[in-house]
Amino acid sequence: MTRNMVRCIHAILAFLIACALGVATFAVAPFAMGADGNIDFDTSRTGSITVHKYEEDSATWANQKNDGTEITNIPEGANPLSGVQFTVYQVDGLDLSKQESWTGLDSATGDLTTGKATIDGTEYTLTQKDQQTTDSNGTAAFTNLPVGLYYVVESNIGNNEITEKAQPFFVTIPFAQANNTWNYDVHAYPKNVLNTPGEEDCRYQQHHKVDDIITWDLKQEVPTSENGVTKFDAVDPLDPALALAPTTASDLKTAVQVLVNPTKTDGVYTGGTALDASAFTVEQLAATTDGKTPIRVSLVAGSDGKITSVAASDVVVIKIRTKIVSAPDGGEITNGFFPIVNEYDPFSENPTNPGNPPAETEDTPKFGDYAFKKVDDTTDASALAGAVFELQDTDGNPVLDGEGNTITATSDANGIVHFADIFLGKSAKGDTALTKQFQIKKTTAPAGFKLLENAVTVTFKQAKIDITDTANMGANIVNSKSNMPNLPLTGAAGKVLMMLVGVAILALAIALLMVQRARQSSKG
Repeated sequence: MTRNMVRCIHAILAFLIACALGVATFAVAPFAMGADGNIDFDTSRTGSITVHKYEEDSATWANQKNDGTEITNIPEGANPLSGVQFTVYQVDGLDLSKQESWTGLDSATGDLTTGKATIDGTEYTLTQKDQQTTDSNGTAAFTNLPVGLYYVVESNIGNNEITEKAQPFFVTIPFAQANNTWNYDVHAYPKNVLNTPGEEDCRYQQHHKVDDIITWDLKQEVPTSENGVTKFDAVDPLDPALALAPTTASDLKTAVQVLVNPTKTDGVYTGGTALDASAFTVEQLAATTDGKTPIRVSLVAGSDGKITSVAASDVVVIKIRTKIVSAPDGGEITNGFFPIVNEYDPFSENPTNPGNPPAETEDTPKFGDYAFKKVDDTTDASALAGAVFELQDTDGNPVLDGEGNTITATSDANGIVHFADIFLGKSAKGDTALTKQFQIKKTTAPAGFKLLENAVTVTFKQAKIDITDTANMGANIVNSKSNMPNLPLTGAAGKVLMMLVGVAILALAIALLMVQRARQSSKG
């Protein structure tokens, strides 16, 4: 084979490989290397590989050069990703000073499970050379690399919402340039698709209390993925105040509905495609260290490992039906979920203590109490037990629980009436405590006492209250006794009157007698 023919073949190979590098650095394809036809580089020199990590589609890269040199005019809006870990492996036993070593590099494959690279049918050992994490500029530099073939792997996504790691790629040190020179300091620009932030909202009736139902809507968009969707899960940690509420106790799926591309109207997602129960699984996970009981909903993949029930850009809403089992002391129920898409899994890194979910409800449901003492109208203000009050809105309409029953409270032996864990509304998480006005109206009075003619307006405050502390109580509500009928004057009282009249008559008679005797004495 003539020298010119060798040059021609290597030039063609270099062109094809440069094309592969272009895909690798922008679409993350598996290979990047070079040869200019002459194996005349300095094998004693060392080189470097610098990885520049950016978000896919954060800018337009189409017109940028992609030849292994550094891009100095980074596109406007490009979003560098820090905290992404890359590992570089060297292919042992491959001597790039020999012409035959370049054969098959454009179709080389790597397998970290076996620690082998396969080139033109021959296996070589992969030896880890270095591991670096991208800085605030999205850059990770691997220096002092001897001449050879290297396998570059994105080994950890860090805290980035990366749904799919960049495909590993091969690169040679040195790398051939179009002007028949060798580049010992190679720059690569792999990109990542980031997960679209999820959203969570709660749907509620006009009023809630403990034992009522709240449905949480977990919204997540399906990102674009080169290899398709291989995992699409959502983990809802469930606040300790909540419990999953399946309509059939033995089937957790009856507490979950999955909608694809629904429409949101008046705060409620409807329509779209409802996935069959066979298209997803529901799993109760182990409790976390802070007492939460996570629920994982997973879309089912086919035999090829791909999920076909959703596609890129679809909006998936997972509805989770929960029961309020208690209200927190602060009166606020917080909830959120961990979106899990392909390789992005923020929950599984620490499932017993996962921290705050990436997607949380913007407005959280708030609950509050009101208590007062029911007393009589005596000086001692004695406690009255058994008085029943109903809760009304400010228009006088009864407030209903989730089953349509009027919410009531009854005074206990100490006269305490306590309306506990009443839904006050929604507001931003951690916002100023809510207050809300209601009316309370007596519907049943203790025996011998009057019903109140008018309802009383009171103010509920967010949070639980301690009813043993009078400082937390509202004003006493006083009850007077019912009016008694007038009784006739009879019996012993009548006899007394007659006796008094008789005594008066007798006294008068005695007085007259004494007067008469006195007159007679004066005459005699």
